[in-house]
Amino acid sequence: MRDTLAYVCAHADEIRTVPGAAALLDEVRTGADVAHKLDRLHTALQRAGDALGVHGATERGLHPAGVPRRSIPAADEVVYLCPADVCSRYWLPQGDSGPPRCGLHGSALRRDRL
Repeated sequence: MRDTLAYVCAHADEIRTVPGAAALLDEVRTGADVAHKLDRLHTALQRAGDALGVHGATERGLHPAGVPRRSIPAADEVVYLCPADVCSRYWLPQGDSGPPRCGLHGSALRRDRL
């Protein structure tokens, strides 16, 4: 479920454009019975034409939590993580740009080290 929440967080602006999805995003943010609310959001996205929804868009398989499949950052590298620690979203610094904001709660991702 953490990976699904990470996907929703990273794509919240896009998801909000789907009719009815903004209200479901607000429900997911409340924290109670999140799995059921994610299922409802998933169904709404599929009905709107997104075949993968929120569950099918997450990567499957074993790999270290919070580390991208494509590259493994060096030890002690700076990483930005979910500010509420409820999902697996991460962001590696890119140039001078600041960290993105949580798509569900609006706060900036929190700085940490691997």
